[in-house]
Amino acid sequence: MQFTEEPVDATLPAPRIDIDDYYGIREWCDRFGVAKHRLRDAVAAVGSDPQAVQQYLLRSAPPPLTVPPKRERLTAS
Repeated sequence: MQFTEEPVDATLPAPRIDIDDYYGIREWCDRFGVAKHRLRDAVAAVGSDPQAVQQYLLRSAPPPLTVPPKRERLTAS
């Protein structure tokens, strides 16, 4: 039996989230669509496993922004 090494896709982030890796953090933030501070908080809460971090971020997502209705201007008659 011959061992063949499969090529590693260099575009994928590492299998664990390393908070000290500047470029890795940028990739994970882009992937999850969050700011650095939210990613750091998530890793501090659940560890460096990407799936656990993703679940944490989904559970703790802020509510969507809503735009208040426009007020009508009162005109002097």
